[in-house]
Amino acid sequence: MPSQEGPDGKTPESEDKGGAGWQRSLRDSASYLGIGSSLAFTVLLCLWLGHWLDKKFGTEPRYFLVGAVVGVVAAFVHFWKMYRAMSGGKK
Repeated sequence: MPSQEGPDGKTPESEDKGGAGWQRSLRDSASYLGIGSSLAFTVLLCLWLGHWLDKKFGTEPRYFLVGAVVGVVAAFVHFWKMYRAMSGGKK
């Protein structure tokens, strides 16, 4: 049975082996997809901890603001480490 080529000259079997374009793109970009949620989680965790400390010690909004600053700094450091790892340590 002859193979049936599509208008682009590819057979269905060749597309299955290499994956469709969106599947390949998704696989190639998988390491980047979690960056946003990771950064948001870091900031929100620090904010929640600051809020909890404020409620415990009655010092609103002192620890909430400290948590916000620590969260943003921690998220930036985390982002920078992820960037360096993904770029192979290049500047």
